[in-house]
Amino acid sequence: MTQRYPMAYIRRSSADAGNTGDVSREAQESAVRALAHRDGHNGDLVILTDWSKSASESKSARRTAYAKLVEGVEAGEVSDIYAYSLDRLNRSLLLSARFAKACEKNDVRIVTEREGEVRQDSPDQWLRWTILATFGEYELKTITARNERATAVRRARGDHLGRVGFGYRFALGPDGRLARNDKGGVIVERDPAVSFQPMIDAVREAGTILGGAKLLQSRGISSPEGSEVWGSTTLRHLIEREAPELLPAKGPTGRRQPSRSSLLAQLLVCHCRNVLTPEPSRKAYRCRLAVRRGKKVHGIGWVSESALLPWVKAEVARFHVPGNAIEIDAANDAKRQRLTTSMTRLTTAFVNGGIEEPDYLRDLANIKSDLAAIGPEAAIRDLPAIDWTWNAADVNAILRQMFAYIELGADLAPVHAERLPPAEYWT
Repeated sequence: MTQRYPMAYIRRSSADAGNTGDVSREAQESAVRALAHRDGHNGDLVILTDWSKSASESKSARRTAYAKLVEGVEAGEVSDIYAYSLDRLNRSLLLSARFAKACEKNDVRIVTEREGEVRQDSPDQWLRWTILATFGEYELKTITARNERATAVRRARGDHLGRVGFGYRFALGPDGRLARNDKGGVIVERDPAVSFQPMIDAVREAGTILGGAKLLQSRGISSPEGSEVWGSTTLRHLIEREAPELLPAKGPTGRRQPSRSSLLAQLLVCHCRNVLTPEPSRKAYRCRLAVRRGKKVHGIGWVSESALLPWVKAEVARFHVPGNAIEIDAANDAKRQRLTTSMTRLTTAFVNGGIEEPDYLRDLANIKSDLAAIGPEAAIRDLPAIDWTWNAADVNAILRQMFAYIELGADLAPVHAERLPPAEYWT
């Protein structure tokens, strides 16, 4: 026979230490322990907590502790459930009804501090449960609508929404009150007591966000949350705001492009359509999806630069500027540059999954048609011959003007290069 035990559930949508109210963690935990003790449960109560999580139906997937509670009820492992109030369990009539049915089916008592024992084993009790659950959902909808209206007003007057970011504070006026703009919005200003320089210096010195986070930890500089460990997301957001020049530029899809300190950065497209990530220290390139899918599904996941360069160099050697390709029409040359840029953006969006293949092929054909209409007399910019001893970034800059991308096969060997200059530039 399955062992049954009492469980308690505590929850709050927003956890503000400065405004705990009557449903603080301490108040709820004290209440459920007292309820369990009154029923003779001493020391065997299991308390599940979903903190800073809404009880609305649309956000129920985020409540992992509640899911565990329901799982225990359905498995016949729970004898009693204790909560501060019914709306701590749910603020949805549908979810409340499902929860009540599961408890009734498995003979589980529900006891709350506010409503007492909640049952639905008679018409009167069923009506009471339904009314309580309905008012719980009504209250949630009222709160949501009020918050939406308040947020719209604050946004219209230029208020700062949410918490003030690390290193910033609400500005104060001469009278010591919050300073406001012409529309009445609260003003946020830099906090002179906080310096971003150690974080900026760490990322500049390390060259990467992860490296900067490790340097900050080794130097004993605490994160904004007071932790010894810096999260990469926290540090990246700080750098994006205070020193964006230290991060790679955003590409056509709006994503930060990997460093171009590798010869073939942002050029190699795997057979799975993922753009390969450079690993400069290894002089290699890897497919991130290969790690997720596994070698049996994806195939090999990385390739060395030395294995790719002979093919790439052979392609580059085929490039030449025709004798009649002279820049005599600045307008046409500028138009060609715009079309070439559009082609690069289109291709990048395609390989990153931003557009479907039929749309890509259609738009690509239109761009190539426009390029062909310009004619060879309006030459593209005369690219210098590549000296393969140059630094990787300079070589990469030229290669990216020659090729939109280089497609790799299942063995990660090059099979095709999408060229940017028209056919007359290639032998």
